[in-house]
Amino acid sequence: MSDYERTAVPREARRGFWQITSVWVGYVFILVSMMAGAGMAAGMPLDTLFWAILVGNLFLTIVSSLMSIIAYKTGYTFALICRFSFGSLGAKIPAIMYAFIQLGWYVIQAALFGHMIAVYFELSPFFEALAMIGSCLFMGLFALKGMRWMSVVGLVSIPTMIMLCLATAMRSIQDGGGWITVAAFSGEETVSFMTAVGLVLGTWIFGASTTVADFNRFALSTKHVIAGCATGLLIVNSFIIGVGAIVGAASQQWDLVEILFGLGLVVPAFVLLTTNLWTTNSANLYSVGLTLSSVFPKVSRQTIIWHNDSCLCAVIV
Repeated sequence: MSDYERTAVPREARRGFWQITSVWVGYVFILVSMMAGAGMAAGMPLDTLFWAILVGNLFLTIVSSLMSIIAYKTGYTFALICRFSFGSLGAKIPAIMYAFIQLGWYVIQAALFGHMIAVYFELSPFFEALAMIGSCLFMGLFALKGMRWMSVVGLVSIPTMIMLCLATAMRSIQDGGGWITVAAFSGEETVSFMTAVGLVLGTWIFGASTTVADFNRFALSTKHVIAGCATGLLIVNSFIIGVGAIVGAASQQWDLVEILFGLGLVVPAFVLLTTNLWTTNSANLYSVGLTLSSVFPKVSRQTIIWHNDSCLCAVIV
């Protein structure tokens, strides 16, 4: 089924707010942001950090909203929008650069998941490689199917991730001596307010100014576009970084998966990491397929995704 990789999305193919937002939120929901929050908590008071999180994500919301409005009004992917600035030929350069960056993230996260499985189950190098390959192929399946499958995955996995994050934060607060003790933690005060804002911006400035167009071009209205961006960044990304900060302040650690393992929550750790990487990586590869289909117009999006996924398996090994 076409995802309109080379043409504008027609009105009859537009989707509702939750279908679009579930994909975008699933893309934003990533452990790296939680780790960033935990790392910043070690260098500044929590109350100051929370303000920095809000300011940074407000700016990200504005950037993503502007990009998404363009995508909604034109119905174009990020790669097609680049043609307005660089022309049909020149737009191939940022498209290829963008694809390489996204593929790099894809292979790193697929390998990370396979490595985590291997470490926990004490697998040999051969079976670790198989775990990484399986992870790479499985995540790519949903990118191959497009927006419809990814929206279903998002609607199912996002509530799970939210509940697991809340449970982890509450357990960490309990083990850390209660909220008063955790809130009083001020770190070493080595991170300034503006540095923290910059770190928050760094979590999603790339996706907010590029990848968001590939999802929000399916929106039904400008209102849905802005509400979706605010949900994904101002609300969800603030929540993710905030949870990471709370857990980091309570446990004095930055790796949420290690914290879950340390608390004896092995199954929740696997569920959190699986859903987290699943939604983000599927969106990464989907966007790569859209982008490269504009560079190679005679090759289908599905073929591009399949070949890239196969090549990435070889890279992982």
